[in-house]
Amino acid sequence: MKKLFLLLAILGMVAVGCTTEGGNEQNDKYLSFTDETNTNPTVVAGGGMVNISFTTEYDWKVTSNADWLTTSKTSGVGGSVDFFITASPNKSDKERKGTVTITLSNGKSYEIVVTQEPNEGIKHLVCQANEILYTTKYNYVIEKDFAGATGFGDTDATLCVESGYDGTYGYIRFNNDVTKIPAGAFAGCTSVEAIYLPDGVQEVGKGAFGGCTALHSIYSINSVDDYKALVIDGTLCAVAPAKLTEYTIPAGVKKIGAGAFSGCKTLKKVIIPEGVKEIEAGAFEDCENLEYIKIPNSLTVFGGDIITGTCNENFGLDISSDHPNVLIYATSDNEPIDLYNDYNILAQTFSNGIGLVFYWKLEIPSSAFYNRTSLTNVGIPEGVTSIGSSAFLGCTSLTSVTIPDSVTSIGARAFDGCTSLTSVTIGNGVTSIGNSAFNDCSSLTSVTIGNGVTEIGDSAFYGCTSLTNVGIPEGVTSIGSSAFCRCTSLTSVTIPDSVTSIGNSAFYYCSSLTSVYCKPTTPPELGSNVFSYNASNRKIYVPRASVDAYKSASYWRNYSSYIVGYDF
Repeated sequence: MKKLFLLLAILGMVAVGCTTEGGNEQNDKYLSFTDETNTNPTVVAGGGMVNISFTTEYDWKVTSNADWLTTSKTSGVGGSVDFFITASPNKSDKERKGTVTITLSNGKSYEIVVTQEPNEGIKHLVCQANEILYTTKYNYVIEKDFAGATGFGDTDATLCVESGYDGTYGYIRFNNDVTKIPAGAFAGCTSVEAIYLPDGVQEVGKGAFGGCTALHSIYSINSVDDYKALVIDGTLCAVAPAKLTEYTIPAGVKKIGAGAFSGCKTLKKVIIPEGVKEIEAGAFEDCENLEYIKIPNSLTVFGGDIITGTCNENFGLDISSDHPNVLIYATSDNEPIDLYNDYNILAQTFSNGIGLVFYWKLEIPSSAFYNRTSLTNVGIPEGVTSIGSSAFLGCTSLTSVTIPDSVTSIGARAFDGCTSLTSVTIGNGVTSIGNSAFNDCSSLTSVTIGNGVTEIGDSAFYGCTSLTNVGIPEGVTSIGSSAFCRCTSLTSVTIPDSVTSIGNSAFYYCSSLTSVYCKPTTPPELGSNVFSYNASNRKIYVPRASVDAYKSASYWRNYSSYIVGYDF
């Protein structure tokens, strides 16, 4: 393997002049540096010491503006003075500068500007396709035994054959090309400072570098953001956690992978820009100090609980109210509704009488708002795909609801007992209205059913005593038993040509129902007691050519005196 070694020196000096804050030469009648003192020294990346000597008749003190520069003395009296400036190792691949200032008791000050070279580390090595290189604090061998470990290649036949530390870097070599880094491969290796992956790596498992608290750089063909992160095919796979407190997801990322921030103990704030669409489960595993995540509207797909393990109790999400996963609600008492125990909820906020609930699953789960009698209105976001059973059961103050086109199903008893509900709009995406979905919604006067519905469940609108008319769209094939039973204000109904079955008592006790327009040319299968018998003024209009078929069909014959021909 080709090796390029980084030469470390204790001290490097360049003789150039320095100036005071006012622009005068450093040596003057108040302070005089000795000839061998360099007031603009350059120190190598590995660190080192700079000797400073001067004479002055004034008391003096020394201060530093950089935490990586320390001094052997901090103050003293006039006379001949010697002290050392010590530079700690530079672990960054960027040059840095710091200033040590000598201030005299007469107010004059003198600057020593220290420049430190960047740490090129293992970047200058050639990483072979069958090896992983790394550096650690104090040149320790990595704290894992990779003998017999699998998951680093396309088959389990890829095994570690050699590992060790070669002076300034460590190596792990395999008998085949390394194409994957398995889940937890380097988890808990707290001494690792930098790691170099071969170009063939195209997959990184969950938490591969979790808990690597000193890891500041991941060198790879897929590295981004000054080697802080790995992005493979648009997925943020891993982030180096060392001293990471705030992080903005790099441009071009579409998905945040499982365990990408695993074990980032110091991380407090994450900004996710527009364009990111998905977060996988456990992306922020054991980020125990995480307090804030900015969620863009583009982010709508979640693989599960994105924050797992120990979590900061003050954690919160910054989410726009028009996010497609946000449900907005209001209450009559201006008090929040406790939904935190729901496994689908990522966050909830409430202020000024308005609540926001952020669902990581695109569904309103079963019993989500069960018996929340203070709920007055709710905005179901576009993007929700289903409303679970009993989701709003017993919400007696809810007055209206619009179900967006993205919803495909409304669960059993979803709005059962919502006695103040006056209007319902069901989107075109809904294919089934569950059993008793709007049972006993006694104030309901208006229902708009989307044209995607094919099934109206048993007792779906049972006891909706204020409902005066309902439009059943073409496409509905079955009307369940008691679907509109006891809708005592219903005066007219049209049964579309697509209906093939009508269940028992579907329109029973609909005492005001005088006009039934039944379009199918073939009589739908009819259950018992579908219509009340005591409505002498009722008419059942059917296609003229089908009158005889209706009058002779099972159960239809019971209403033969009401059946008349009609041109549809």
